[in-house]
Amino acid sequence: MSSISRLGAVSGILACVGGFVVETYAASNYPGYSPISQSISRLGSLESPLYYLITGWSVVFTILITVFAYGFYTAFRNEFHRVKLASFLIFIYGLGEGLVAGIFPMDTTVIDRIDLFDPHNIASGIGVASLVLFPFVVEPLFRGKDRKGAMYTLLVAVFGLLFFLLFLLAKFDYYPILVPFKGLWQRLFQVIYYSYFMFIAIRMIKVRPAKN
Repeated sequence: MSSISRLGAVSGILACVGGFVVETYAASNYPGYSPISQSISRLGSLESPLYYLITGWSVVFTILITVFAYGFYTAFRNEFHRVKLASFLIFIYGLGEGLVAGIFPMDTTVIDRIDLFDPHNIASGIGVASLVLFPFVVEPLFRGKDRKGAMYTLLVAVFGLLFFLLFLLAKFDYYPILVPFKGLWQRLFQVIYYSYFMFIAIRMIKVRPAKN
């Protein structure tokens, strides 16, 4: 079981690092694209020259995150009672933001407005909601046992939610001053949670094998 948790940890790290690499490459090869003002979803839109790259990566990303979720469950199943819920949230994030969002890319004609019935928005919204909930669910894993881990979890929960709200306000065009930085808010949000996933992955490698 220890080997499974370690495989999951490696898969989680590869998913996060790979996401940064693929998105950076796509952004730098999309003429006129601005990572500061434009969302990540635009990279995988039907009109994007990197459509097939992003769609292909979405499948790989979901597979890697699914293995990470199972490895997380294996590593911490005896550590805290919310482990099934936490593992499920990881899986739902990978499925929503990866495979499903990739299968249903956004059209650039609607990409800058909210369409609550758009399959891409629904899948992405469910995935992001799972990600935002994750540190709140995982908090008992560190409480009273790992002060640094608990503090880091709190910071992720607070600042992750903050940048998520800033991104939503920019996407809804609620505060015009935030709109030119829509891509920035989304990427800061992503950096916070991906860094946390890698932090969790390292803990998975170090954890002792769970006993039956």
